[in-house]
Amino acid sequence: MLRREIWVDEQGHVSRYNLAYINHLIHPGDNGRVLDSIRAHGQHHRHFMGRVTAVNFETFELIDRRFQKEWTRLAKESS
Repeated sequence: MLRREIWVDEQGHVSRYNLAYINHLIHPGDNGRVLDSIRAHGQHHRHFMGRVTAVNFETFELIDRRFQKEWTRLAKESS
């Protein structure tokens, strides 16, 4: 399952996002969250198989592109 939540402010800038790949067969922990890129509470971070790391934010487009590549690769590897 993919979850994409994107909040945009009045000026059209992405102010918050949550991009998640959920697959309980790959990772049963963390409610099945295999990969998740998040901006919440003023911080950009990434979840991968239960591990959380800070992310250097450049643009939402780059974060989105990286997420797309990673979840697609992970889904292919699991099939």
